Amino acid sequence: MQGISAKKRVCALLAMIMIATILIFSLVYVAENAEHDCCGHHCPICEMIEQCLHNLELVGGAVFTVTILVGFLQVARLALAPESNPVFARTLVAQKVRMDN
Repeated sequence: MQGISAKKRVCALLAMIMIATILIFSLVYVAENAEHDCCGHHCPICEMIEQCLHNLELVGGAVFTVTILVGFLQVARLALAPESNPVFARTLVAQKVRMDN
């Protein structure tokens, strides 16, 4: 495979922009209407605030999960291929230095 095609990159960029937009608008809506005059049991503003908070919880949980997964993959990559990491290649033998007179 040559890599990610231009079409997939555009789709990924659009998805990222849409998620960021949802997060920003959810945060702004909750901040603006946090102390509104509630009209009772079925208040539409309260219901929208609950939906915005639910959106924020979903994305926050996904970000945490992806962060843990990326960290685990990095540790696994270092454990499986230590010779590609310069931290492990500090000895002369590991660096394949010839020591001729």
